[in-house]
Amino acid sequence: MAFFTPEKRIQLETLRQAGMRAAAELSRQLGCCPRTVERELDRCAGKRYNAYRAGLDRQRCAARSAANVVVKTQGELLLQLYGLFDEPQRLSPEGVSLMLGRLPRAAGKPRLSLSTPAVYAWLKRERMSDPSCVLWRGRSGTRTTTRHGAKGRDTGWAAKAQSISERPERANRRLERNHLECDTLWGRQRDEHRLLVILDRKSRYVRLGTFKKSAIATAIGAQSLLKGSTLKTLTCDRGAEFARLPQFFKDKLFVCHAYRADERGSCENVNRWLREFFPRGRSMDSYSDDYVAQVQDFINRRPRKILNGLTPYEIHFSSPRSPTVRT
Repeated sequence: MAFFTPEKRIQLETLRQAGMRAAAELSRQLGCCPRTVERELDRCAGKRYNAYRAGLDRQRCAARSAANVVVKTQGELLLQLYGLFDEPQRLSPEGVSLMLGRLPRAAGKPRLSLSTPAVYAWLKRERMSDPSCVLWRGRSGTRTTTRHGAKGRDTGWAAKAQSISERPERANRRLERNHLECDTLWGRQRDEHRLLVILDRKSRYVRLGTFKKSAIATAIGAQSLLKGSTLKTLTCDRGAEFARLPQFFKDKLFVCHAYRADERGSCENVNRWLREFFPRGRSMDSYSDDYVAQVQDFINRRPRKILNGLTPYEIHFSSPRSPTVRT
């Protein structure tokens, strides 16, 4: 069921008229993730948000989705689907949906087309009817397809770590320091190094370092950045670069659910700031350690509204009776 009902749209329009613009603030008021709010605002095509106009756009989208019925995957369209998935290029469902719209059509016949969700649904039905028929295994060869927000299955190295659902409540509520999140940033795909970002959940204090992009180098780099600190928990995503962390941090490591970047929201927010200093497309190998240290110092000494005007440096190195941090 869609989150935005007519009542929710009217509430969103009222909040916008009251001067609330940031998606993060709107999501807190409405009780959803910021990306859901951004998608809803996009329904008005960049114009002033209007609940009625957004509702009309939702009805048009529903009408297009309703056209992707099961009956359509028969006859000529069914042959086209099997043919495209058998191509040597190993097309993804997104690629198959795009190619269907580009195939030549006979005179007087409608164009064969299916949306990407309809292709995923067809693949699922094919697996259920014939488990040995696997037309697409995912980009990694084993990953199953799930919608955004799904928890996915614990496969691969993530099965050796604890789920974020088991993380202590004090870490979830940001009641004490040394509960950390980590992520990596890359400049170009062929670079030898990645930027490792480790953030304290309470103080938002950031540690940065450039290390080789292998899993063992990332684990050793995390240990070197955390040297001298008392680690309580460390939360990461399911990226292959973190595959060796369970061997180094054992019961202190927690892994997010699949496709849930919002479970490391603080780290994702800081990554957006870091892109001002480490733009995508520029080689990460070109940055010196001094430059990385300067960026780290600048981010940690930048006042934060969520810290009541204090800096992460002041919160992290102050006494335990520091000002209350909003969650």
